[in-house]
Amino acid sequence: MNELFIYFIKINAGLALFYLLFRVFFARDTFWVGRRVYLISAIALSLLYPLVSLASWLERKEPVQIFIAEWMYAQEVAIVVEASSASAAADVATVAIPWQQIFIVLYVLVSVFLLARFFVQLASVLLWHKRSRKAIINNIPVRVVSENIAPFSFFKSIYVNPQSLSDEELSEILTHENTHARQWHSADVILSELLTIVFWANPFAWLLKREIRQNLEFLADNQVLEFGFDTRKYQYFLTNLALYSPEIRIINNLLNVSTLKKRIVMMNKSKTKKAGLIKYSLILPVALMLVLTSSLFSACKGGNRTNETEDKVFEVVDVPAQFAGGMDAMNRFLADNIRYPVIALENNIQGRVVVQFIVSSTGEITDVEVVRGVDPLLDREAVRVVEAMPAWIPGEHEGQKVRTKFTFPVTFRIDGTPQTCTAPADPNEVHVVGLGAAPATATQQAPPPPPAESIIFEVVEVQPQFPGGNAALQKFLAENIRFPIEAKERGIQGRVVVQFVVNTDGSIQDVQVVRGVDPLLDREAVRVVQAMPRWTPGQQRGQNVRVRFALPITFRLD
Repeated sequence: MNELFIYFIKINAGLALFYLLFRVFFARDTFWVGRRVYLISAIALSLLYPLVSLASWLERKEPVQIFIAEWMYAQEVAIVVEASSASAAADVATVAIPWQQIFIVLYVLVSVFLLARFFVQLASVLLWHKRSRKAIINNIPVRVVSENIAPFSFFKSIYVNPQSLSDEELSEILTHENTHARQWHSADVILSELLTIVFWANPFAWLLKREIRQNLEFLADNQVLEFGFDTRKYQYFLTNLALYSPEIRIINNLLNVSTLKKRIVMMNKSKTKKAGLIKYSLILPVALMLVLTSSLFSACKGGNRTNETEDKVFEVVDVPAQFAGGMDAMNRFLADNIRYPVIALENNIQGRVVVQFIVSSTGEITDVEVVRGVDPLLDREAVRVVEAMPAWIPGEHEGQKVRTKFTFPVTFRIDGTPQTCTAPADPNEVHVVGLGAAPATATQQAPPPPPAESIIFEVVEVQPQFPGGNAALQKFLAENIRFPIEAKERGIQGRVVVQFVVNTDGSIQDVQVVRGVDPLLDREAVRVVQAMPRWTPGQQRGQNVRVRFALPITFRLD
């Protein structure tokens, strides 16, 4: 499930819980300031507590488009391409209805409508501001309007028509609205409006908005009564203004018709004893409970994700798995353990066996299989020696140990020298050299050795490399390789193994596909290899030599 969606659900759950807590414990109190603090804190805590479980999500890095493993491993390039919705369909006749996308679009449309209404109301306030003029009444700055409307305030501005009010009524109004202005009640109103714009589908968001608006009026009414105005006259005055209240939801107006009855009841209500303030400390354990519940849910979800990760086999990871001790230790192990089959030697059988296996999250070698064989004799020996390997250091992806797939080419080559196992040109490839035909006798003259320029080495002392190293190769491929559009549309993906020769001058030659997927992907893999700049050539005994390389390139739709 999408992390952002979970965050959204948690916020809505927090709003519901805090509102229910308010109704049960605080709705009948007369601690207006305490209620205001609680309601604002409820919104803030609902927005913040899920972030505890989202910490790891926020720290994640964006996935890169191209990965290149270490040379000693798969030497694999993964091209990640966003497939279009058209290419993702397996069958044109089968139409899947994207309910989730439809729901998101509808939800956003409603939020946009509510936001547009909010800006219309804001424009109405600005229009009132433009049509009014500044004045000072009873030492309070106001904006005087000529229309016969109920007085209201918006942030520090109070809008009133003094001509339609008696002196006593004007004093009551200014005391009421000045309380709104001095205590920045409009900020609470704007917050409640934005809350319902974003979380309009949650009824508790609307209920919290209503409570916030009512409580602000309770605060202002209480201030009027504390100034000594007659309670009954003030209540009659509020009732008489009912017909003149402007329909602007983002203002603090003296008369809110929907809450008038409750305001009158609260004005006549006895003050709650101060000991009741202790109840407001309940917000702390409730917030702590939400945080613990959120963390527990994330832990369980993380556990499920861990299980899924453990079951998944990765071909591209952040930290590749490696043989314990590194490349040198692996070469020593292979040199000590691999044996050229005698029957294969006698029958002059040689070639390259490509073995694929999985390094588990604990480093164990599993699922060893030959993906391209030469002969059962050589195939079995290649599989045997891989299965005999000790545990590797497992690969890691997004901070977790994961199962990693490797392709491991082993070349068996017959020569007139004793059997050896030496480091290959491609550090991911093992070459086993076996004893072949008998050397020339005294009566036989061995042919002269061919010139070094015509020999293609698969084992050299100094390997050729892309100018600038692996990082530069990664950058070159990222900027030059392109996933064929037709392949994307047809959902074609897979691994193309390209073989080429690095000449003594570093040029690329004899580029060919040794294991293809589809002509579209094969051609793109060959094209990008042929477009490479000159490499730094390999060396054998201090001389530049020609070296053969095999470069697997994985095209993957995501």
